Amino acid sequence: MFSQLNRSSGEIVQILMTIGYDQYVSWTPELSVSVEEFDSQHQVLIGLIQKLYGAMENGEGDGVSTQIVKELIDYTDYHFAVEEENFRIYGYPDAEAHIAEHQTLLKKARELYQGLEQGRTVLSNEILDFLQDWVMNHIMKTDVKYAGFFNNRKIQIRDRAASSR
Repeated sequence: MFSQLNRSSGEIVQILMTIGYDQYVSWTPELSVSVEEFDSQHQVLIGLIQKLYGAMENGEGDGVSTQIVKELIDYTDYHFAVEEENFRIYGYPDAEAHIAEHQTLLKKARELYQGLEQGRTVLSNEILDFLQDWVMNHIMKTDVKYAGFFNNRKIQIRDRAASSR
C-alpha cells in the first residue's frame, strides 16, 4: 500500500511540474519583506519546501517526506516565534491579526502532519497547495505589511533550541 501511495505522490508532482507548479516554490526578490533576518528565515523555509518537493518527486518514501514536513513545521514555529517576539518588542500595531494568522497556519500544518504520521493523509497536492498558499499569500500579503515598520530596527533573533512553543 505504501509503495502505491509513494508512486501516487510522485505522479502528482510530475503533473504539477507539467503545469509549472514548481515556479512558485523558489526564492525570488518579490518575496523579500525588506527585513534581512526575516528574509533569511523565509529562504530556509522555502528550502525545506523544495526539499519536500524533491523527496516527493524522487519517490523517497513516506518516512522521509513526513520527516521533512515535521522539520518544516518546527522551523515555521521558530520563525513565527521570532516574528512575534519582535512584534512585542517594538509594538507592531497589526500584531494581533498577524499572530492569529500564524496560529491558523500552524494548526493546519500540524493537522496535515498528524494525518501523514497516522497514515490518514497522503502527501499530495493538498499539502503542496497549502505550502504554496503559505509562501505566496502569507509572505507576500501579510508579512510584507511589516516591512516599513521594521525598517532600520534591530531584529532580535532567539536561540532556536530555546524557542519551543
